[in-house]
Amino acid sequence: MTSGLLDTAFKSIDKVTNELTEVAQKSVKNNEGIITALNTANLFSGKNALDQSLDSIGGKYKPITVEIKKEKGQPYNRTTLRDTGDFYEGFFVGFKGTTWEVESEDSKRDKLVERYGKDIFGNTPKDEKTINDKHILPDLLEHILENVEI
Repeated sequence: MTSGLLDTAFKSIDKVTNELTEVAQKSVKNNEGIITALNTANLFSGKNALDQSLDSIGGKYKPITVEIKKEKGQPYNRTTLRDTGDFYEGFFVGFKGTTWEVESEDSKRDKLVERYGKDIFGNTPKDEKTINDKHILPDLLEHILENVEI
């Protein structure tokens, strides 16, 4: 037999546990700008989510592209997948069950995935740790502390 205090605590813990997926998804959505900014910053540095060089996957820029990039004042010493900015601006976070992933709704998405692979979307393990430790986990802990009754 449990005491009333323990019974209340266990019930509130069960309730909070059942809410954590929803709380985590809300936190991810609230931090979508940070998540997508880290992804596009990584691409701009010339790397995919596995920290592989985009040049090594899809090849270096063609000479004509290098000239165009120079004229625009854009980086040409690495592949950035950024020209007009539309591809990056199309980035969003979507959910598949309890997992989230970065995607783009830009029209060039399929062509770029075909050439550079699906790992142009997503964050490096280091960035994922930052997202989880500094943004998602604090939201989960706050929810737990505010809602567990003891």
